[in-house]
Amino acid sequence: MLVRTLFSILALVLISWCGAAQALDAWMAAAGNVLAPAGFRDFCQRDGPACAAPDGSPVIVPVSRRELLALENFNRKYNGYIRYHSDHAVYGVGDYWDIANGVGDCEDIALAKRAALVAAGWPAAALWLAIGRDSAGQAHVVLVLRSDRGDLVLDNRIGPITLWHRTALHWIARQVPGDGLYWRLLDTRP
Repeated sequence: MLVRTLFSILALVLISWCGAAQALDAWMAAAGNVLAPAGFRDFCQRDGPACAAPDGSPVIVPVSRRELLALENFNRKYNGYIRYHSDHAVYGVGDYWDIANGVGDCEDIALAKRAALVAAGWPAAALWLAIGRDSAGQAHVVLVLRSDRGDLVLDNRIGPITLWHRTALHWIARQVPGDGLYWRLLDTRP
């Protein structure tokens, strides 16, 4: 428990030091459009409001230390609340995106976190999904908050919130809030 708390504090300190003016890699750079994953397109057809981003919604959110701590607690809560189960185990199919309700895989958990944060008043346009490959080459979807401190990753595999470029993921693409058809390819070249 003490090690986890210390790790969380260290992660928050690192995020705090990486303010917008100091972090060259604060935000993911887009390199063009790509068709959204089929499961996401299907989800948006079934639940259009969950994919919406109201006009005028801020795309970069100022985040205080207090809010970072609250977001980290939120992330840990959802990571503990939702049990990971594959789409095949839950829905009987290989890939099905939906807002997790107690069980789900990575994209279902990310959608549930986004829905909860939007319902709590966080701007929809600053919350989006991103997909990358983990060290085993498996696709992994996470929730990202675009903040004045950089793009912050709320991952279901780890509790601490991390800047996008400090994760172990090789980034592929990210959602464009309000667009159920296209995502942005990510330019993550060094």
